[in-house]
Amino acid sequence: MKIDALIDELVKKRVFGGVKAHLYCIDWQKRGLPQAYILLWMEKRVTASLVDEIISAEIPDPEKEPRLHDIVTRNMIHGPCKGFNEQQPCCQDKNSKGDTCGKGFPKVCREELLFGNNGYPLYKRRSIGQGGNSIVKKVKGKDVTIKNSWVVPYNAYLCLLFDAHINVECANTIKCIAYVTKYVNKGCDRILYTKEGEETVNEVKNYQEARFGNVNEATWKIFRFPTHENSQQCCH
Repeated sequence: MKIDALIDELVKKRVFGGVKAHLYCIDWQKRGLPQAYILLWMEKRVTASLVDEIISAEIPDPEKEPRLHDIVTRNMIHGPCKGFNEQQPCCQDKNSKGDTCGKGFPKVCREELLFGNNGYPLYKRRSIGQGGNSIVKKVKGKDVTIKNSWVVPYNAYLCLLFDAHINVECANTIKCIAYVTKYVNKGCDRILYTKEGEETVNEVKNYQEARFGNVNEATWKIFRFPTHENSQQCCH
């Protein structure tokens, strides 16, 4: 129901503008939580002013927008990880280097949007000195000041409507298409498991590969809910 409602908002109600084509797929994390990857091809050329209008990467003002502030600080803050809690999986990622984690957090604060060279823009993230907001969060028993550098890009309307983690990005690269379609074709998740307590050493029996499934994924497939969808225009 939620994915149908979200696609309806994006495609039929055109909350971001006219959509020429769309593609989405459903994937399940190892913890069992479902997630949707959605791509939209827009009718109009995406400009910096349009990105600024529909995507934010800042903590809302708690006095002017109290409900949005509550939703964003609960759902759209990454970590903090690097420098505060480096046991997080993103810090163990192969892309983690220097002062940033595998997801690139914390981001660099800037006063205005800048289109980057990897197909993704560098969003406006004002520092506290530039008028940006902040919150204080407990991390391992210590108070940590969370600035806009830790905010996952979002759309205010969708956050208010669904009260959920909905990451919204402007992507201008063919890689994002390959990223989404790989989830359609990659097959089921796999795990390696070992058996303990056997006296004789048998590597084949000790390390076996199995399919990994969880209750949410099983329920989804038992009811035959769609795991992916694309509009006809997307195929051309």
